[in-house]
Amino acid sequence: MRTPRGARPRRATSAEWSDWRWQVRNRLRTVEEVAAALRLPGWAQNVERGLLRRFPVAVTPYYLSLARPGKANDPIARQILPAAEEGVALAGETPDPLAEDALSPVPGVVRRYPDRALIVPTSFCATHCRHCFRKRGWAGGGVALKKSELLRAVEFVRSTPAIRDVLVTGGDPLHLGPRLLAMLLTELRKVPHLEVLRVASRAPVTLPQRIDEELLALLRAVRPLWFLTHFNHRVEVTPLAASALRRLVDAGIPVQNQTVLLKGVNDTSAKQLALARALLALGVRPYYLHLPDPVAGTGHFRVPLDRAVDVVRGMFGKIAGFGIPRLVVDLPGGKGKVPVMPSFLRRRDGDDLWFESPLGGGEVLYRERAANRGDARSRPGVAGPPEPG
Repeated sequence: MRTPRGARPRRATSAEWSDWRWQVRNRLRTVEEVAAALRLPGWAQNVERGLLRRFPVAVTPYYLSLARPGKANDPIARQILPAAEEGVALAGETPDPLAEDALSPVPGVVRRYPDRALIVPTSFCATHCRHCFRKRGWAGGGVALKKSELLRAVEFVRSTPAIRDVLVTGGDPLHLGPRLLAMLLTELRKVPHLEVLRVASRAPVTLPQRIDEELLALLRAVRPLWFLTHFNHRVEVTPLAASALRRLVDAGIPVQNQTVLLKGVNDTSAKQLALARALLALGVRPYYLHLPDPVAGTGHFRVPLDRAVDVVRGMFGKIAGFGIPRLVVDLPGGKGKVPVMPSFLRRRDGDDLWFESPLGGGEVLYRERAANRGDARSRPGVAGPPEPG
């Protein structure tokens, strides 16, 4: 595993560095601090103050330490440094493109699908990723639901039998107070018709110290549970992050990863393959590869669809199929995710289908006659399997 590439931005003992609470208390919260730690003098002068009030800066010392100082195009730096482009809203971009506010029946609940619901117990994150599709919640430091509001959210799920799957997300739900988090997950697990319970967190990436024994005990207690995390680049899979992932997997909690395809960060097949291989080696499955949502202030991260498809195409034949994430577009207006995967079908002539092989060597013929004309027993002169008995 790679080790962090930058120096620790703040002096800390080993015990402090390993303490997730210390990391949260000592997060860097101004563009001047982050730019100074990254040795990028003058960066802050390019960022408008009003932008920083709407989309403030925050990063844990741990995550900042992964960036290479002096490199503005470093994949970590691009994810945490505010850019002047964030103040430019492109056509079609809105603060809430997925219409989550409109699809919220009670505070903290978002219901886009008949059988699923999100519970967003807090908008707080220790690290503000500049591509975040919920960055509208950053102003003022984030908001956490009270116990009464969390119980109301659970009651909504309990009183809606059609909901079979709940995803607890954020913000980052692992920043909820430990007692409130335990109460929320425990009460959800008691809902008789709830078949699937999921937790989504970027803590293994930006704050792996958070995956401690207390948290693992809670997550074990509410199994079956799925854990979704959000690694974007191979350099994020440090020894500390790998340890956090192993502890989750060893606790019997399946972990899947959702990546956002970001211009200048991870928009090549080679970078996606490197990340996928690192995750698979730890027992983590690459799940989704998202095109960035049309969120106001994120246009500089957008990757054209054709390029995104080519990135995924370049992974085929180089890694096992379950290591290739599904490329998806989350449709505006809360209309759901749709997959957009590359096609290797090049042409067809009746029942003759010609495919491009991901291994090279030109086109390959596949005949679908049997599929179109019934099974072997229905065709004269072709022996089928013996009849039973």
